[in-house]
Amino acid sequence: MSFVVYLYLLLQAEASNTHSMFATPLAYYSAVAVLVWYGGSIVLGRLYCGMHSFVDCIAGSLLGTSIGLIQGKYGPQFEEYVAGANWTLPVGAALLCLLLTNQHPQPVDDCPCFEDAIASLALLTGTVIARWHAAKYGMDVPSGFYTSRTPGWENITMRDTLVWWLFAVVKMVTGVSAIFAWRLIIKQIMHTVLPPLFRWASWIVGNIGWQLPARRWYTPATEYESVPADGLHPIPSSMNLTAELSQSAGFGVFDDEVEENNARTTGRLPHAHLYPHTERNVKWRGATDGHGAVGLKRVVVQEYVDSKGEKLDSFDEDANGDEAEEETGIKHYDADVLTKVIVYSGIGVIATYLTPVTFEILGMGVQPVV
Repeated sequence: MSFVVYLYLLLQAEASNTHSMFATPLAYYSAVAVLVWYGGSIVLGRLYCGMHSFVDCIAGSLLGTSIGLIQGKYGPQFEEYVAGANWTLPVGAALLCLLLTNQHPQPVDDCPCFEDAIASLALLTGTVIARWHAAKYGMDVPSGFYTSRTPGWENITMRDTLVWWLFAVVKMVTGVSAIFAWRLIIKQIMHTVLPPLFRWASWIVGNIGWQLPARRWYTPATEYESVPADGLHPIPSSMNLTAELSQSAGFGVFDDEVEENNARTTGRLPHAHLYPHTERNVKWRGATDGHGAVGLKRVVVQEYVDSKGEKLDSFDEDANGDEAEEETGIKHYDADVLTKVIVYSGIGVIATYLTPVTFEILGMGVQPVV
């Protein structure tokens, strides 16, 4: 929603230019209709797929709209602040990113929300660091670094138009490929380097009576040799539940055999998933693979009471105290969290700094047509 609002503000600025194609009412209102459709499809899609409630979507829309308006009004001031700050800004941004990553609540179900949050936070951190570095060394727009334009920008002849589009496509493919390559390479490097580095650091701080900060529910590096390889995927999947749960040891026992067969054959979740109160102390986890097959896990929840007498939910522990992991068959590793932070921070730097600088050096043009 923040993206929709920000695009609308750009559209308004463009429409005020009498020489712009959006200056005509037809083009302007057509663009507005596209933005409304885009924003509406996001909200309705989340509701239709059962991924969020009405309250979630209302609160998220208000938050996103506020962010878009703040960026539209105070964006230039924020850019000036970042450009004029000293070294404490990038260092503070990196430390804040690590702190928020460590303190982010762990979702009850394995869903993309944690990775989405870490991706957004790390991208913002990488962008702030890149913006600061560019201003520090005179490689940003206010410093006059970007002067070239994409060949064919005159747009006088058909050849100009074709050349401009050719370079535009080349730049797009190059930029996206650089991001994919970074993700593939750095992920493998971090999964190899971080576990022994964590073990070494844990040994160092352990000798002085401290311990490394770690996320709850995540396996520390002292308990594994390496992060299991999950294949090279340049584009992160939106939901890996099916693949992960398919490795779990079968179904939980349903109280109703008919519902079990129905879930297996049709992919429809039992009522206990939709209405948790119908089966006390039980939560369902699962996903369909698009062909009717479904993997479901019956996770027992025990009730605890805090100091105020309020009930708290906690996953059932086994005899060894291993929580949730045994029930779901899904294992998380501490090295993977820091890997995500490094990968997405790097994507922010590549997209907002290294790629445009490279294009400018090669004379491929970054400065927009006036």
